[in-house]
Amino acid sequence: KLQFLYFIGKGGGRGGQGMTDAQRETSWVDTLKGHFIDQHLIVFLAIAFIWGLAWPKPGEKLGGYSFTFGGSEMGLVSSINVIIIFFISGLRLKTDDVLKALKAPVPILASLLGILVVTPAVGFLPANINMGVDEFSIGFALFCCVPTTLTSGAALVAQGAPHAAVFALLITMTTNLLGTVTVPFVLKLVLKDTKVSLNAVKLLLKLVILILVPSAAGKLLTVVIKKVAVLTKEYKLPLTIFSNANLVMVVWMSLSKSQSTITSQSAGTIFGAIGAAICLHVMFWVISCFIFFIPAPFVPHKDYARAVWLLNSQKTLPVSLAIINGFDPSVGQSGLLALPCIFGHLSQLVIDSFVVNYWVSQDKKAARLAEGDQEGEEMAEQEDEPSPSPASGELTVELVEHDKQTTEPV
Repeated sequence: KLQFLYFIGKGGGRGGQGMTDAQRETSWVDTLKGHFIDQHLIVFLAIAFIWGLAWPKPGEKLGGYSFTFGGSEMGLVSSINVIIIFFISGLRLKTDDVLKALKAPVPILASLLGILVVTPAVGFLPANINMGVDEFSIGFALFCCVPTTLTSGAALVAQGAPHAAVFALLITMTTNLLGTVTVPFVLKLVLKDTKVSLNAVKLLLKLVILILVPSAAGKLLTVVIKKVAVLTKEYKLPLTIFSNANLVMVVWMSLSKSQSTITSQSAGTIFGAIGAAICLHVMFWVISCFIFFIPAPFVPHKDYARAVWLLNSQKTLPVSLAIINGFDPSVGQSGLLALPCIFGHLSQLVIDSFVVNYWVSQDKKAARLAEGDQEGEEMAEQEDEPSPSPASGELTVELVEHDKQTTEPV
């Protein structure tokens, strides 16, 4: 409200006329706060990068605590962070409205196959390419195999394809739950020609404990205690920020532990990894374009095609980090393994936000044109209708009343 007043003025003027200095200052604070909330994950990741590489000791110390599970070591604090992330995800899991999206079977099938089968097959490419650092090849292959994003993808769909917002929730929920079971075996297949030895069953057990159990516990809590569901909805934003803070903590500890190795890489290697992340995302775009060629009867609305295209092109960072946390240390350094996943996540967030903004602007233009055409048709209909000729006295009264209201000379 204060931002609105700043632009039009409290007293109806323009440029903030009628506003006090305190109101104007508050409007700027609210604006900055809004920008921070929208971009807080990128801000947090930037801080984690700078802190982890510039002063690695705290993150290295915190990430050094570990426990043995399934015959291999796992980070204690990072495991707690991952469990918190997916517990919050379970709290926010909506199953009521999601059932409505089952009326679009073709887009659902296209998403499930695209996210869990087609795009993971792209992982064979980075897995068998020498990228200078073995962990980069493994990290990109892993990123291809994980499901779609947990929150950012659904949020972008809600903004750029609002008619498919509930559909996006269904796909996000389904693929991430199924991915807990499928990813270990798909990843083992993708990495079979590499030197990485992966026990898919052990990895599956770790993912069940780190992802599936916390998600189910969070959802069950909202079903058993209705007040929890109300509080979850009321404190949605703080929960999102807290969840992302736990995600960034995992990134920070991984970077801190691998600081010496990361800083020893050449700038060309790092920029090459960033370029590879962008190219990988564009490749997902191209693969997912098939949805736009499916005839209209099978796709209820163009927003469903947009949603499938967007969700098939995105991969989740939390699941990637959960898998890296479950890897045996012999696979590679966690920080180097995480870098491709982080670059991939950031590139898809930035690039897809521009795409969604373009969709929104195009929809607004189309709406304005449609509104203008409708008004033109209504005016044409009014002109075609014969208007009754008023009596002379009636016409004089109408003109006099109009003269009293206008400020322009007649």
